[in-house]
Amino acid sequence: NICTRMPIVLRLINAEDSARDATTVTLKFPQRSDIVVNEKEAAKAVGDLMAELVPSGKGVLEEPLTIEIRKKSVPTLELVDLPGIVAASIEGEPADMMQRTRNISDRYLRHENTIVVAVVPANITRVRDSQ
Repeated sequence: NICTRMPIVLRLINAEDSARDATTVTLKFPQRSDIVVNEKEAAKAVGDLMAELVPSGKGVLEEPLTIEIRKKSVPTLELVDLPGIVAASIEGEPADMMQRTRNISDRYLRHENTIVVAVVPANITRVRDSQ
């Protein structure tokens, strides 16, 4: 299963100057109205939106989902979580999954200020095929 089905831009925004102590989480996706939820509702809202935008078997999208978190106790920072690069499609996925995931990664790797953090399971000897 692919968990990240589109680039997810996590934008942490320090809200020290805010009069409110509450955390504001805003989900943004092109051509859609913003969704504003509280911190407790955020994970479910992201999961529901991703399931709606990319139903099972539809692969990945190139358009990013932006999650803005305004909170007093966070640094101002932007992180991007990308779908993993796949070596071959599996049953139920589009045949071009390998090319789609590579194209998304290539686009973000070209940014001048990119720092790459690759996350792989520590209990396997190979990363998905030859990747």
